[in-house]
Amino acid sequence: MDVDLVPASESDRAFFVRVHHESYRSTIEQLFVWDDATQDAAAERAFDAGGIHIVMGNGVPVGVVGWEHRDGHVWLKELFVLPEHQGRGIGGRIIARVVDEARGREVRLRTLRPNLGAVRLYQRCGFELTGETDTHRFLTRPPSQAEVTAQTT
Repeated sequence: MDVDLVPASESDRAFFVRVHHESYRSTIEQLFVWDDATQDAAAERAFDAGGIHIVMGNGVPVGVVGWEHRDGHVWLKELFVLPEHQGRGIGGRIIARVVDEARGREVRLRTLRPNLGAVRLYQRCGFELTGETDTHRFLTRPPSQAEVTAQTT
């Protein structure tokens, strides 16, 4: 499957909210009570923060990803793939694109503790567990020497 990332526009807002809800609801419900208004507001804030891309699989929207450049690293703030498209390698391809975007810098993220499938995916993509709270796991992917060298030459 070809995977492309297209910068989100206002017309993608409803899709972003839908993907957030469909792909993350079961994880959220393991820690919190699902409340439509609360989750709608959280998804709207995430979309409004910017840096969101629509994940296109063979020309069809299948997910969303968002990242931002911070001092010395890239923060992977959103990564959701619709459930019917999960397990097809799309997440790994998205992460590879974000790592490329990091240009030899660390990529950091957090995910809810019950989201073990995501943790396994991130670890397969070179992320290391760097911290935990009662609700979240924090992971970091250090750049490889080849990535650092490529950015300095």
